Amino acid sequence: MNSSLFQKAKWKVCFSDEFLKSMSKIQDIVICKEVISLLEKLSDGWRRLHKPEILSNMDIAASQLLELYDVKGPLKLIWTIDILRENSSDVQVIKVLDILPSYEISKLAKKLDSVLGKYTADHISQCLFKRVEQDLVLPMTWPVNTDVGNVPSGSDLVQELASQVAAISVRDEPRV
Repeated sequence: MNSSLFQKAKWKVCFSDEFLKSMSKIQDIVICKEVISLLEKLSDGWRRLHKPEILSNMDIAASQLLELYDVKGPLKLIWTIDILRENSSDVQVIKVLDILPSYEISKLAKKLDSVLGKYTADHISQCLFKRVEQDLVLPMTWPVNTDVGNVPSGSDLVQELASQVAAISVRDEPRV
């Protein structure tokens, strides 16, 4: 979406048709303003610390990728990270799926789970990868040919970073 609202945002934000339909049905201006405010914060890299319990209790793959944020009353903003191919790069984007009451979330998650069955393991890994700088989550970009399997994971990544930090010399002396 090429909205002036997101021109200076760190994340590109894409909207599903379902989200646009849901927003057009909301007549409460306070809810609309709250959704816009939340989208602005998300597009700038803000995230909350913990996933809601409703997602932790789901036993489907989609629960790993779904994010739910409270809007007002029973309504939740439902979004995920997806990968968009731009030129010769794969870029993480925020994909806003819908605004739904809590009791409808499991239906959406099951529908998303069937879509995820078509994703490759690399695509899902790219969606789950997080680049954190200070207290912000920023989008990752990969050249199209990058094999995500080569990206170190978990403790391998920590060890790799530790060895790189250990190799940094703060003195002017050359390393031997």
